[in-house]
Amino acid sequence: MSIVAHFLESFPLPLPYGRADSATPFLTVTRYLLFATAFSLAACSGSPRSIPLVSGGVDTFEDGNHLNAVEHPWEAIAEGAGTRASIEVQPGGFFNISKHHLEVVGVRPEGNSGSSVAGVRSSIEEFPPAADPSRAAIPRDVTGYSGLAISLRGTPGTYIIQLASASVTDFDNYNAYVEVSDAWAEYRLPFSSFNQEGFGTPVPWTGRDVTSIAVFANLEGYFDFGIDDIRFYQD
Repeated sequence: MSIVAHFLESFPLPLPYGRADSATPFLTVTRYLLFATAFSLAACSGSPRSIPLVSGGVDTFEDGNHLNAVEHPWEAIAEGAGTRASIEVQPGGFFNISKHHLEVVGVRPEGNSGSSVAGVRSSIEEFPPAADPSRAAIPRDVTGYSGLAISLRGTPGTYIIQLASASVTDFDNYNAYVEVSDAWAEYRLPFSSFNQEGFGTPVPWTGRDVTSIAVFANLEGYFDFGIDDIRFYQD
């Protein structure tokens, strides 16, 4: 448990004015001082501070927009000469009752697939507080989960599911490979199936500082694929 989480459990913050709170003024001040101390200690620690992803849910796309469950947008990724990608929320999905899913369409030129990346990505970090918008976003702690579940269908071939970490600074993030067909299927990927590619500095997986989730096509030429019902799961 993080320093901040321990203090919040032991000394919950008082409720805002106008709501019932039995704390005396002395206890109120004491709690705020403890809260500030916890954040100071966390800031001085060697590892990035993080916030648990409480529900485990990332996106069902049922709201019909491009924002995930923590209000970050999904973004088309196209890196490399001749690479293209676009995204659109469309009707239907993995379940018969699904209203929407995210559709990704793109191209990876033949012959230079090793230097091109095409797909979609979204951050799951905690937004900086409104009172301090210049502060960096805070990574998520997913150690309470066993892995990532995602539903996919698309141009048959290999796709990469990527989890990025704040501890990785050279883009050698953690990838898991799945074989996708033109029929919807759910993929439950334990964290042990995510590995770095090896071109960067090795960083052991901890699950304590996850910053984003991405899906990339690992095939050449035209592709399209659908994404639905993304969540972290517990065994």
